[in-house]
Amino acid sequence: MIPALLAQVRSGAITFDTFARYTRTEWERLAQYVYRIWPLPSGVGVEDIAQEMLLEAWRATLKFDPSRGVPLHTYVVWCSIAHGKRWCQQQRNASWRRNGEPGRYPVPLSVEQGLWDREPVWYEPGVDLVDVVLARVCHDGDVRAAMTKLERRATRKK
Repeated sequence: MIPALLAQVRSGAITFDTFARYTRTEWERLAQYVYRIWPLPSGVGVEDIAQEMLLEAWRATLKFDPSRGVPLHTYVVWCSIAHGKRWCQQQRNASWRRNGEPGRYPVPLSVEQGLWDREPVWYEPGVDLVDVVLARVCHDGDVRAAMTKLERRATRKK
């Protein structure tokens, strides 16, 4: 369906909005593929990725050069998936060049770790975890007592 409709968009027979409505399920399927590649922040959904990919499909349709020997639909889908991946990497705040790099977005510390008597704490991965734990456990400002308490918890036999 995408190749025929893209040709109509390129010729001006239909608008890009019509193309987007008719091919929405295909773009959501491609967005699902991109969504599953990396862990993403909770605010990023499949719909967001599909919108970004459709925006890039529109741009790619406008800048397509038939003299290069690549079919229109192949070019548009490839550009859209590549843009979706780059956009996800930006949302993860990770480097695009280092594919295995973990994301640098706020991550909740697990309540199951037994360190928290209140709500979970969010920390930035660049911050040392020990500092976060100390700030949470050290209520009265006595860092030495807090460290001793944490060491006892860590060395307790189960």
